[in-house]
Amino acid sequence: EVATLQAYESYSFELSSSDKSCYIEATAPSAVYLFNTTSSDDPGFSHNGDPSMLWISPVEQRMTEVTFTTFSGDAEHNSSINNQYVNIIVATQDINNVLFDNTPIPSNQFERVSGNEEYSFVRKGISHNVHHIACPNGFNAHVYGFGSDRGYAYLVGSKATDLSTTLIIDDVVIQPQDTISNCTLDPISFAAAISLNDYN
Repeated sequence: EVATLQAYESYSFELSSSDKSCYIEATAPSAVYLFNTTSSDDPGFSHNGDPSMLWISPVEQRMTEVTFTTFSGDAEHNSSINNQYVNIIVATQDINNVLFDNTPIPSNQFERVSGNEEYSFVRKGISHNVHHIACPNGFNAHVYGFGSDRGYAYLVGSKATDLSTTLIIDDVVIQPQDTISNCTLDPISFAAAISLNDYN
């Protein structure tokens, strides 16, 4: 357990470039964001990059295909973005089924996600252009770029599946604030309507 949060609280932590990935699991609905820091945080102060933020889509919201474009910057203000990347996350069993611009990504380019080897990811340098990703069993992806004191990042897309769970006790839908009571030794029937593909 990394953190216990109450409603509306947040927790932040830092990933170093050597960490590459992490798996985050929560026991209640939550939102995860990735922040790229300013170029002045670079120990060598290379001026490469600038702050950006993106939402990390949950694995339950995997898409099967998407078309997206990179951002080149603004040449008029000398703010070109020269280094473009895409991170693609899939179930490890699907690493042989990912197409990038209609070409299979070699499975040996994928690495296991730290904390959950059921998922794998690839970080791919790409050209400034329109690109297409496809995987029959779904993927998550985000694109980002760095230039001289410039940067951007965004989620390339996401499904919007209802991830709510409904608890039913004795044929009554129970709300989070509800309290129920039963007599000792009376039978109780439980049912849960779960819309998640990945759950225990």
